[in-house]
Amino acid sequence: NSALVMWSLAKPYANHNGGDIDFGPDGKLYFSTGDGGDGGDPGNRAQDLGLHFGKILRVTPTSGGYSIPANNPFVGQQGALPEIWAYGLRNPWRFGFDRQTGDLWIGDVGQGAWEEVDKWPVGNNSGPNFGWRCYEGNEAYNTAGCQPQSTYVAPVAVGAHGSSQDPNGGEWCSVIGGRVYRGNKYPALAGKYVYTDYCHGRIHWIDAADPSSLGTFTGSGIYGFSAIAEDRCGELWAVNVNNGRLYRIVDTDVCPEDVNRDGIVKYTGTNNDRDPVLIAVGATSPNNPAPCACCLADVTGDGVVKYTGNGNDRDPIILGVGSTSPNNTVACPDGQ
Repeated sequence: NSALVMWSLAKPYANHNGGDIDFGPDGKLYFSTGDGGDGGDPGNRAQDLGLHFGKILRVTPTSGGYSIPANNPFVGQQGALPEIWAYGLRNPWRFGFDRQTGDLWIGDVGQGAWEEVDKWPVGNNSGPNFGWRCYEGNEAYNTAGCQPQSTYVAPVAVGAHGSSQDPNGGEWCSVIGGRVYRGNKYPALAGKYVYTDYCHGRIHWIDAADPSSLGTFTGSGIYGFSAIAEDRCGELWAVNVNNGRLYRIVDTDVCPEDVNRDGIVKYTGTNNDRDPVLIAVGATSPNNPAPCACCLADVTGDGVVKYTGNGNDRDPIILGVGSTSPNNTVACPDGQ
C-alpha cells in the first residue's frame, strides 16, 4: 500500500480512457486521457479546456504529487486547466518521444471511419489542438462551433476503417502508436516511426524526417497488439494483449544473431518455439540491404539449426525453429 495516487479522473463513460504515460526529453511527465467515452464525444469534452478529457497533460512530479510547469500553454488562462499541454484528441492510447529528436508521436484511436497518427515538434509548448471532434482524421465529423480546418493540427498519417490491404485479412479499427527506430541492428528501419493496429497483422512505418514517405511492411499474421516500445538500445518490441506475449520487431533481411551471447539464436516462426518470437517485417520492405550471406535452415527437421559463422561465433550456434521445417537446406555462398 505504498503507492501514491498522484492524479485521478472520474469517467463519465467506461470507454476512451487514453492510457499512456512517459517522461519527455525536458524531464516533465506527460500522460494522455481519452475524451470520456460514448460515441462522438457528446459533451465536446476534447475541445473544452476546462476539462481534462481528450488531452495530453504535462506536469512536474514532486514528492507529494506534482506541480505545474510555468511554460505550460494555458497557465493563467481563465477557464483553462493548467495541466493541459495538448487537446482535441479522441483516445490517444499510445504516444512516445523520438529519443533522437525529442519529437512527440501520437496514435489517436478514431471513431468509426479513420485512425490517425499525429506528430508535434520538441520544445513547442504552444498548446496544439488536434481537431477532434470537429475532424476525424482529415474528414469533417461534427463541425458545429468549430474553426476552419487549417486551425487544427493535421495528422501525418491516417488509416481507413473497412479497408484491408493485408493478405492475412484484418482491417483498421484501433491504431497502436509506436516508436521511431533508433537502434543499430537494422539499417532499413533507421529513422522510421513504426506502428500498428489492434485489428490487423501489419506493421507500418513513417519516415520521421519526411512524414510524406510512409509504407507498410509484410503482415505478421498476428493480431491483438496493444503497445510498441523500445529498449535501452533502441530496439523495438510489441506487446500482444490477446496472448500475453512479447515480440521483438526485426528486419528479416538481416541475419538472426546471438543477442545475449548464450550460444542460442532465438528465432521462430510458430507459437510453439522459445521466446522471444520475431515479427517478420522484412522481405518486401523498400531499401532493405541484400539478404544475409548465409541463410540458416533446419536441415534435419529436428528443430535445431547448427551454424558456424566466420570463426568469431560459438560452434555450434543453436537456432530454435520448431519441428515443422523438414527437408530445408543451408545456402552458404561463402562456402562456410
